[in-house]
Amino acid sequence: MKRILIIVVAFCTAGHVFAQGTIKITGSTRLVTTGGVQVVLGGGTLTNDGTISSSGSGSTWILSGPVILSGTGITAVSNLVINHTYGISQLNAPVTVSNTANLVAGTIQLGNNLLLASSQNTPAVLVVTGVPNGNVQGLMTSSTVTSGGCPTYSADLSVNITGSSLNFQWQRSADSLSWSNVAGATSSTYTATVSSAPVFYRCNITGGTSYNDTSKAVKLAFDLPDATISGVSSVLVGNTATLTAATAGGTWSSDKPAVLTVNSSSGLITGISSGSATVTYTVANGSGCSASATKLITVGNGAKPNVVVTDPAAVCAPATVDLTAAAVTAGSDPNLTYTYFTDAAGNNALATPAAVSASGTYYIKGTNSSNVASDLMPVVVTINPLPSGVISSALGNVLCGTGASLTLDASGGSTYAWRRNGIAITGVTGSQLTITTTGVYTATVTTASGCTAPATNSLTITAVQKPVADFSFDSYCINRPVTFTSNSTVAASGTVSYLWTDNNNNTSTATAPVFTYAQASSFSMTLKVTPQACPALADAITKQFTVEVPRVAVRMQPPSNAVINEPLPLPARNFGKAYLWSPATGLSNPNSGTPSATLTADQDYRIQITAPSGCITVDSLLVRIYDNRIYVPTVFTPNGDGVNDKLFVNLAGIRQLRYFRVFNRFGKMVFQTTDPTIGWDGRFNNDPQPIDTYIWAAEVADQFGVITRKTGNVTLLR
Repeated sequence: MKRILIIVVAFCTAGHVFAQGTIKITGSTRLVTTGGVQVVLGGGTLTNDGTISSSGSGSTWILSGPVILSGTGITAVSNLVINHTYGISQLNAPVTVSNTANLVAGTIQLGNNLLLASSQNTPAVLVVTGVPNGNVQGLMTSSTVTSGGCPTYSADLSVNITGSSLNFQWQRSADSLSWSNVAGATSSTYTATVSSAPVFYRCNITGGTSYNDTSKAVKLAFDLPDATISGVSSVLVGNTATLTAATAGGTWSSDKPAVLTVNSSSGLITGISSGSATVTYTVANGSGCSASATKLITVGNGAKPNVVVTDPAAVCAPATVDLTAAAVTAGSDPNLTYTYFTDAAGNNALATPAAVSASGTYYIKGTNSSNVASDLMPVVVTINPLPSGVISSALGNVLCGTGASLTLDASGGSTYAWRRNGIAITGVTGSQLTITTTGVYTATVTTASGCTAPATNSLTITAVQKPVADFSFDSYCINRPVTFTSNSTVAASGTVSYLWTDNNNNTSTATAPVFTYAQASSFSMTLKVTPQACPALADAITKQFTVEVPRVAVRMQPPSNAVINEPLPLPARNFGKAYLWSPATGLSNPNSGTPSATLTADQDYRIQITAPSGCITVDSLLVRIYDNRIYVPTVFTPNGDGVNDKLFVNLAGIRQLRYFRVFNRFGKMVFQTTDPTIGWDGRFNNDPQPIDTYIWAAEVADQFGVITRKTGNVTLLR
């Protein structure tokens, strides 16, 4: 039994990165060359004995190919040193020296975040001792390891890792994808038995509460020679032929020498009698591993039969071709038995000649009743693939506006059958179709060979119409928010975008933006509505509006007079679109411009008037309550001080003042009016009247037309 020692040095760390290539260190010239390998010395040095020092802040080694040490200065290397104190370093490759008789021993000084691995090199062995200065990890080589002898062979695998309380589990796999644990292989070493089939091995290492890592896999397999036989598969009685093998130097034999003989060293066969015999070829390699192959040879009597082959008609996948059909061998000698092969040498039988599913050249051999076989005749099978067509539209899938058109393109064939919503479109067989209507479009693709398949996709075509832009706004008052609302017609325009702009530097893309204007002036607002699928169909509208200021509030004069518990219509200024009286005490409708008030006491009202512009004005009105419908003060003082200078008749619930008259003590009328807003100023014919007591008389008509008369006295004081 021969063994190969594979050493894997490992330290706990994070993940790994590899690059393929070769680094060549030539000691006499101190030259470092690379091939796909990143080697940045960063101020490092290379000595003639093979020492590499790398300590610069940018130093990086990434190596996953062979290291070659050559040159007169390092022909016999006694010590390989790589000093590395910064960055990432990976060494995972065979190391070869010029003098293979030497055992190369070395040390790698490691810095932070490093990877270290060593591997088998035949016949020299690299033994590496890692001196960690940070978190590092070693990996097993993935090189194929072959045996030095057959049939018994094994390989000693080991993984060396620093740390305490570590657990080991060796695993194996036939394909390096699906892994299973090797029973009982739970130490840092394992001896693997090598078989004829390749087997992959690796070691899973765990420890503590968090460390869990797996070494790189190694592949173990025999190095077997190739014993494949080439040559004829039939020979006539008395005739000879020579068989050849992929690897020379082996031994030939026949299982039926009475039918067929073979020269053990040259492979020369001779037909002895009618029948068939199996020829075996066995060959060994230099390490003692051997392999064998066999070939069936038919021996016939008489002339070779005549076989005529006609290539079958081409078919379209997934259809198959029947090579056993009579038409394929029509014209051949009668009563032949046919066998079918995938190769011209007749070594590999065709498994399903009645249902061939792949294009290619196959071979037919006819054998007659005398066991004489024909030459192998080629037959060509053509199975054309189905087309893989695609429908596309360079300008998108939307018809933009009335009268729009699109051109659909199909690929993958030579002719096309178009359909819209499943209904055939006649008169068009080319790869392009011009459309003007919406729907779901499909195509059936036919190749030049006549194979047909539907296109792999369909196109759904929609239409977008031009929108009609329109908008409204709810107010136009200074310093009050103005809401602009789109009333555009967009139902047939798909998804649209809005752009609002005015001449006051306002802009928005909302459906209903809100802006505030700080000055009373004329403004213009423009709304642009754009279909996202068809931007060219955009529509815009501009409207003018004037921002107003609120009207000045007033104290309504004179106050309104009402009779207790009798309704009195109250007037508000009539420029508003909405009203709000407060408080609502005694009012028939506080939201009316002309509510009725029924009160038992005087009431002062605030009247909030909202104009069409949205501006708000708040007026006020005093309503005085009287027990009688006609009330005249008993004293007034027309002295020009602005207080109680005139004598008014106060009416409550009265529709009309028919007259209000004042008489002096002599019965002479000194004042008369029919307007309750006109009062007596204490003069007659523009002469001030003396201090005295005067008599007044009034006649009124209420809201129902009832006439009321009343008289009383009033004192004039100065």
